[in-house]
Amino acid sequence: MSEPALDLEAMLERFRERAKAVRTRTLPPVGGEERQRFIDQAILEHEVSSKFNHPHLRKSYKLIRNRQLLRVHEVVVLMEMVDGVTMEHYELHDMVDLCRLFQQTAQGLGAMHDAKYVHADVKPNNLLLTDDHRIKIIDFGQSCPINTIKERIQGTPDYIAPEQVLRRRITPETDIFNLGATLYWLLTRKHVPTLIPKGRAGINLRTNYEIVYPISQSLKYGFTRDRIEDIDANASLYVLEQAGTTTTSFV
Repeated sequence: MSEPALDLEAMLERFRERAKAVRTRTLPPVGGEERQRFIDQAILEHEVSSKFNHPHLRKSYKLIRNRQLLRVHEVVVLMEMVDGVTMEHYELHDMVDLCRLFQQTAQGLGAMHDAKYVHADVKPNNLLLTDDHRIKIIDFGQSCPINTIKERIQGTPDYIAPEQVLRRRITPETDIFNLGATLYWLLTRKHVPTLIPKGRAGINLRTNYEIVYPISQSLKYGFTRDRIEDIDANASLYVLEQAGTTTTSFV
């Protein structure tokens, strides 16, 4: 009795589907402290996104550490492959459609909050619109447990929440601010007021802060580069006015 013929085309199709399911993320060719920062961020992204199994959160499957002399010098993250474009390229034609997409985004963030995590960097570039018109939230490199107080300022200037700039507790409300700023930009192509408008292009959020010097001039005021490395190079510092005196400070 002869063996049945192999369906080579079906085998190839299954192989293609498996290949589409995984995307790798490797480190850029940098060294020193910057490379270590990329390694730490990639590890964090895997640790966070591997916890979720939600249709609107990109899943991470595996982290591969390559070591030299017992030290991790390279990491590879295998994650869900998502075909699509970022919402930065989204063109508004239907308000109902935009509301539906942001409902999906809110559902994804809600799943993170239920797991006691905050994304902390929601912006158009971190929302992928797939070919079947669904949202995938990506980039968990700045995510953290709820109520985390970070040692340095992290965020994207035109979407950053006040508590991120002031280095206070990061909560689900942080994601709500970031999401609202993202929706505002998609509706108006303008940025909401923040404490750190990028390149002075946005509107300064006026509380008890006043804009003073760009980052490029900040070192003479005692700020080291590691304190401001996560802020855009054209972002602005602020003067804190307290009790009638003015001091330059990150609070």
